[in-house]
Amino acid sequence: LPAAGVVNNDLFFVVVEGPAKVTSDSSGTTTVGIGAYVVPGTVVAGSVVAQNTGVAAGSATFNQIQGAVGPAITACGAVSTDFLIDVLKK
Repeated sequence: LPAAGVVNNDLFFVVVEGPAKVTSDSSGTTTVGIGAYVVPGTVVAGSVVAQNTGVAAGSATFNQIQGAVGPAITACGAVSTDFLIDVLKK
């Protein structure tokens, strides 16, 4: 979705569980192997980056675990690239 969100009276889909196409962020850890978990990116709205549970303890680690969207179904090795993940229902 664009930063402004969905246009009034328009239709859109929200994937709650199952396969979904996502886009890697324009910076950050955008190399994602099959089975690796992704979390929301911080630069481009709606993008994802590879999960990093090696961050400093405390809230940073909690955010990486709680923010996990799901594992990659296809690999990604570049910025701003579409790939597939398996969205997990929480």
